[in-house]
Amino acid sequence: MAKINFLVPPLSKHSFTGGIWCIFEYARGLTARGHDVSVVPILPSPQPCWFPGKNFPVLTRSGRNRGATLGRALLEFGKVGMRQRVVPVEELRRLAESLLMMYPKVFTEFVRSGLAESYIRTVVPAADINIATSFETARPAALLGGKKFYFAQHYEPYFATEKQDSEGAKTLALQSYHLGFRLVANSSWLLNQLRSELGDYDVDLCPNAIDHKVFWGEPKQRIRPDKVVLISYGGRNAEWKGFLDMAKAVARARSMAPDINIEWRVYGKALLPPGNNIASYHALGFLSPPELSSAYREADILLSASWYESFPLFPLEAMACGLAVVTTQSGTEEYAIPAQTAEVVEARSTGSISDAILKLVNNPEHCYRIAVAGNRISREFTWERSVRRLEDILLA
Repeated sequence: MAKINFLVPPLSKHSFTGGIWCIFEYARGLTARGHDVSVVPILPSPQPCWFPGKNFPVLTRSGRNRGATLGRALLEFGKVGMRQRVVPVEELRRLAESLLMMYPKVFTEFVRSGLAESYIRTVVPAADINIATSFETARPAALLGGKKFYFAQHYEPYFATEKQDSEGAKTLALQSYHLGFRLVANSSWLLNQLRSELGDYDVDLCPNAIDHKVFWGEPKQRIRPDKVVLISYGGRNAEWKGFLDMAKAVARARSMAPDINIEWRVYGKALLPPGNNIASYHALGFLSPPELSSAYREADILLSASWYESFPLFPLEAMACGLAVVTTQSGTEEYAIPAQTAEVVEARSTGSISDAILKLVNNPEHCYRIAVAGNRISREFTWERSVRRLEDILLA
C-alpha cells in the first residue's frame, strides 16, 4: 500500500467547489482501499465541516485567531529588530506568512506561490506519491519527493480572470503543466486541452463520479402539461458558467410557449437577482448535497450552459435524480450524448439553448426518453470505479 498526499488550495470551513469535493472522495476511497492518505492545503486553513464520513487527515495549521497571530508576529519582529539592530529574518518570514493569511488578495500570485512553497514543507509528511490538484498546488508539489502527479480538475488558464492577479495566475497555470508531473485529466475535453498545450504528451483519463446514495431518483412522466420546472446552478457569479445566456434563453422560451408556465429555480449565487428584468427565477440559496438532491427531484429539467467546464457534476447529479438535461458539450462528453442522454447545446447561443428547452417542454414523451437514458448512463459513474481507475494510474 502507498503513502499518498493530495495537495489542495486553501480550504473553507463551510463551502467547497465540485473539484475539491471530488478530491476528498478520492482520498476517502483510496484510504478505504488500504492506502495511507493525507489531504494537505498549501496554506493554513480551518478543518472543513462539509465532508461527512472523512476517514483521512487534513493536515493544516489552524487559520483561527489570525489577528492575534499577526499581532504577535509584528511584536516579535519589532522586538528582535530593535534588540539586534539587523533585519530579523525568521521573524520577518513569520510576519509575511501572517500577513498572507490575513490579506491573501493583497499579494501577487507569485508571492502567494512562494509562501505556499515555504509553508507546505512544514506540514506535509513524506510520501510515496504527491498529487497536485490545481495550478496553485503544482509548484509546492514539485519540491516534494516521491512520484509526482497532477490530477487536473479544470483547464485553469481559462479561469485566470477570476483571480485578482489574473496575468500572474495565467502564467502560473500554464507553467503548472510543464513541471514534469504525470498528468491526469478528469474529462476527455480536458485531456484534449492538455495535449493541445503540451504536444505529444501522455495524459491519463480518470472521470469523476457522484454519490448515488445521495443523488438518486427515477424519471417521471410530466403530470401537468401546462407547467414545467427548470433548475440551474447559479454559477457563483462566474461569467463562464453561462448564467446570462441561460436567462436570455429562458426568456425566449417563455415568450415562445406562452401557454406553459416555465418556472425557473436557481441554487447558489447567480449573476442576476431573482427579480431581474430578463428572466425571473426562484432563488433556492446554498444547498447541501441532500437538499440539492431533493430540489432536483422536484424539478423536470436541469439547465446548464457553461462555456467550458471539465466534468461538471450537476448535470450528472440531475440525471441520477431522474431529470432530463440541457447542457453544453465541453467537459460533459463522458455522459452527455447529444439527443440521447441529453439535449446538447452550443455555448453562448441563446437560440440553441432556448430551442433545446422548448424541445423538452413541448414534447413530454421526448423529455421522458432523454431522462430515462440519462438516468441509465449516470449509474455507470460510481466512486468505486473512479477510485480504482486512479489507483491503477498511481501504482502503474
